Amino acid sequence: MPISTIADRQGSSYDALTVIRPITSAAISVTTSETGIASPVANFEDIYAVLQVRAISAFVAGTATWSFAVEVSTTLGGTYTPVGSITLTSGAANDYLIPLNGYTIQKLVPNAGFVRVTATKTGTPGNLTYSAYLSPEAC
Repeated sequence: MPISTIADRQGSSYDALTVIRPITSAAISVTTSETGIASPVANFEDIYAVLQVRAISAFVAGTATWSFAVEVSTTLGGTYTPVGSITLTSGAANDYLIPLNGYTIQKLVPNAGFVRVTATKTGTPGNLTYSAYLSPEAC
């Protein structure tokens, strides 16, 4: 059987309405916050932010790396509060899960209805190509 060559293949439940950043987006070279998407994240018992990261050149753990924060807000253009994060420890292509809990989110940001991801550059790693979406299950 031939292997799929679909560019945006996903390893877990995937709904186009939960995509925060498509994998087909251009690489970024500086700290970047995505535009929030409407999602009642505070209503979910457990949900995951799934990050699919392509290989990163000039990566050095701790000094030349990228980190990600999942952030929520009550309005699209409002103040976003971090509710989960991860700092990469390898420059290899990989999928990462950031577990989120609706109860915890509700305590931090009552009525949170928008979620986004911010990718933060530390040092001088290569450009970052990644996708981000929400999924009710782990990969």
